[in-house]
Amino acid sequence: MKHISAFLDKNKLSITKNHINTICDYEEGIDCTRGGDFRGRLNDFLSAYNLMIEINEGSFSDFQKLVAVFLNNKYSYPIVGLSPEYLNDIGVNHESQNAQYQWDHIIIILGTDEQNIYFYDSFIKMMMSRGSLMERKYSISQTKFYSYWSNATFPNWIGYVKPLNETLYKDYIQMSGG
Repeated sequence: MKHISAFLDKNKLSITKNHINTICDYEEGIDCTRGGDFRGRLNDFLSAYNLMIEINEGSFSDFQKLVAVFLNNKYSYPIVGLSPEYLNDIGVNHESQNAQYQWDHIIIILGTDEQNIYFYDSFIKMMMSRGSLMERKYSISQTKFYSYWSNATFPNWIGYVKPLNETLYKDYIQMSGG
């Protein structure tokens, strides 16, 4: 399994959470305040390190592509969006009764086997500290994952950091049998 610190060291990239929040105009609990093209602003920063953010979505994104991104050691761990049902199903409690989450939720894919997807979800730690969630969960069945992923507001997208001007096409074609 690749390690993000090795990825950052290899690319001599040093960035803090606060710096990323500044680039994206993120305010905690509010989202990105300036809106617009935060991907462009992050790519402006990353280009100095010969890196870029790649987003695959719609017909350019499927489970095989997600696995190909994960297996490529030149790329960061992939991030994906899951439908609001994910948070409701894992039992995240709301401050108001009968409330449900209405927005997609982002996780970082750390691995997969024949049955499960393993992930990191920073939201879980925060929800546990608030008492809104009682049990940590860092794996999910592939079937459930695919349901949450394909039913997101923006279904089946994959985001990752990769070297500039590099394509996943060759690895993806080999995995899909082409």
